[in-house]
Amino acid sequence: MPIQHLLESRGRFPRLGTIRLGVKVQSQSGRSYPKAVDHFVIDDALAQALGTDQPQWIEVTFPDNEPGRVCDAYYRKYEGNPDNPAGGVLVLRCDGVTAAHLPRERPAYAEACKRAPFDPANPEASRAPCPCGAKAVARLNVVCVKGGIGTYQLVVGGEGRIADLLNDLWIGRRAHGRLVGVPAKLTLEPVSMEFRDKAGVRQMREGWAPRIRWVHTYQQALQARGADPLALEAAPAEVQAGPHALTAGNGAPQSVSPDLPVRAEKPAPAPMTSEPPA
Repeated sequence: MPIQHLLESRGRFPRLGTIRLGVKVQSQSGRSYPKAVDHFVIDDALAQALGTDQPQWIEVTFPDNEPGRVCDAYYRKYEGNPDNPAGGVLVLRCDGVTAAHLPRERPAYAEACKRAPFDPANPEASRAPCPCGAKAVARLNVVCVKGGIGTYQLVVGGEGRIADLLNDLWIGRRAHGRLVGVPAKLTLEPVSMEFRDKAGVRQMREGWAPRIRWVHTYQQALQARGADPLALEAAPAEVQAGPHALTAGNGAPQSVSPDLPVRAEKPAPAPMTSEPPA
């Protein structure tokens, strides 16, 4: 019997490399900083597999069915590498409720998050920087279809970008019933971003943001998992678990979105491929 809960607490996906959103450039003062570009920055091995070293989209799938594991998002604070917000030594990790402090010279301890609670009437105040100095950082783990068996990690900052990626993953899982083995495209798309300058004035700037785009239509995704697209108006009491219903770690079935009724007479679905089903 393996160690219980080992993968939940210590498990990491085998990583083959990283996918970056920019390149390092040097300022006139001599300090280096990351600059966004209109393509993914990848290593030589992945570039050879893809046939290009400046891809704007990459065919991917995912190493886990849980969006929170695929896109590992926390408020994080690092020390030791001022040129990289996701580099150096991790000294704080917070989920917005509990802050886990990991001091370099003292034992770890936890305390309540100091971030202001979200206020629907004043969302701008809720997005104010936390007094602890931690910033939203996510690690998106993808499996490149044309790469090796393992994951590539993309570090993404900013609550808006992270929320977009998590929503992309959730809508894909609800449609397909799973994420593992489902083909998608990791794309880099132009966006307009709002920010406040040093004087506190709201400004807009153009940039690039990663998104996940699904290969199949919603109808094709339902058909592939044995669901009946014509029965979407069925009452929730009539909904059954599909053939790809997710299971918990103990093998017990997890709940399936109630808008996916299943016809029992349908045969088992064919495995997902990179091409949409006919």
